[in-house]
Amino acid sequence: SHGASDPSTRTIVAAWPQVKRSFLKLPVSVNVPALLDEYRSVPSDAWSSTHWGAHFSSNMLLLRGGKKGTAEDFTTQQVSDHAVLSQLPYIRSLISPDGPFGEVTYAFIFRMRPLGVARPHTDDDPAWQVPFRVHIPITTNDGAKLLSDKKAIHFNVGEVWTFDNQTPHAVVNGDEVRTHLIFDVQPNPRLAVLLDKAEYSPGVENEEAWRRASLDTPSRSFSFAHSEPLSLAEKKQM
Repeated sequence: SHGASDPSTRTIVAAWPQVKRSFLKLPVSVNVPALLDEYRSVPSDAWSSTHWGAHFSSNMLLLRGGKKGTAEDFTTQQVSDHAVLSQLPYIRSLISPDGPFGEVTYAFIFRMRPLGVARPHTDDDPAWQVPFRVHIPITTNDGAKLLSDKKAIHFNVGEVWTFDNQTPHAVVNGDEVRTHLIFDVQPNPRLAVLLDKAEYSPGVENEEAWRRASLDTPSRSFSFAHSEPLSLAEKKQM
């Protein structure tokens, strides 16, 4: 059983010394060619739209979580691996209990349209408050930035980052597709070692990017994930 309700997890949380910070680079080596190969192998019809208006520029692939096809898949304690993960052995190894991070609950890939945004929001569901949210870019571009409290940072492909997802945060993208493997890691001894060795970067104030994420409209950006899943033709274009 995954999730912070597990008694052993509660014990670790009670004595947990690390706090979330924006931004922490974790010392994990990633096999970028393997990551790219597996991403490119995902069938185009496996992708679906996101469940949240803040992420209207993105579509997603849920790898581990619930299986109802709703937003509850990202908060439920009834967590299981989705079928597509069996075809992605390297990604599966990254998020396995004996992988570099320890216990991973939810795992997914978010893929953002060129010039898209994610509007400022906070990951405020109780299921997201204890775990550390980890990002590993698969494809990116210089214009892609994650913002936390208006401070911006660019993550390079294959780097491993975590940030304080309890702060208001947003994304602005440049002129190419931005794709991140994202997963939630419960407090555990393996993660503690990584956090102890993490490299802190405060990011750079970027009011312009924050304003763009806040003011961009669905008509100017991409409204497809707001209501309907991408068509097969749109997926192939990406």
